[in-house]
Amino acid sequence: MTFSAPKTITTSLDSFAVIGNGSWATALVKIFSDNGNHVDWYVRKEEDLDYIKVHFQNPKYLRGLKFNPDRITPSNKLNTIISRNKWIILATPSAFLEETFEQIKVPLNNKIIVSGVKGILPNSKMLVGVYLEKKSIYKQNKLL
Repeated sequence: MTFSAPKTITTSLDSFAVIGNGSWATALVKIFSDNGNHVDWYVRKEEDLDYIKVHFQNPKYLRGLKFNPDRITPSNKLNTIISRNKWIILATPSAFLEETFEQIKVPLNNKIIVSGVKGILPNSKMLVGVYLEKKSIYKQNKLL
């Protein structure tokens, strides 16, 4: 028996959101989706988003990887993606993480936040975990 996820998922208690569309985020989306999970994929730039929706591959990173369109929902609506997923995988470059968090307007309580961010945040000079704790995100959530 095979299962095919719908192209749009409205709610799921164990669904994944990958935030970012660089090479690391692209690899994570591929791993999660190839293992039978549906992934909401936050893609910031409109032109990259349009390309992914048409060609089912990232136009800039790991171009040889093709995605199953039934397993991913790429979008540039960050708050919508976060709202409908329990697992939030952070895979943005560290230089953009603070800017990305400034855009989040939805509650992050009861989310499981997994940081795949490498390095320190250049503006605050903090590690990701320290930044999230100072923003009171870590105390309310599970941070892995």
